[in-house]
Amino acid sequence: MSHQNLRDSLGYAQDFSFDFEPEFFSDSTSDQIDDAARKWLAELAMKYERDIHLQPRMWRLLEDLAGIGGTCSPGDHQTLGFNDRTHMRKNVVDLERFKLVTSSRDETDQRRRSIEMTSKGWLVYYSRSQGLINPTLPGFST
Repeated sequence: MSHQNLRDSLGYAQDFSFDFEPEFFSDSTSDQIDDAARKWLAELAMKYERDIHLQPRMWRLLEDLAGIGGTCSPGDHQTLGFNDRTHMRKNVVDLERFKLVTSSRDETDQRRRSIEMTSKGWLVYYSRSQGLINPTLPGFST
């Protein structure tokens, strides 16, 4: 869910482990721990969902970005269904505001920008794709 980002995966694992007493891990089966982890992730995703208010086009951009591996450049605007970079950038700014993606400049060529999904973006994407986040819930902004 954090798309192979070990640091973020370990951060989620640490947060999960701090929410339980140590005895839970020693007294539970692996299936019980797995179920608890899935529930914990679903609750985290629901918390994120409550804080995120995106328009349908922004959700589609997040989904399309995940579909191409989670990274792109502004030059990929047509691949992601935009007529020009400006329209794509407006949607990226909102995704950045909710910390679902980050934009950065290439260190060797300041003209080049890259857009990358964050671990939070991957978790939200995964949760939506698995039905953990329900876009028909009251308060869900689409």
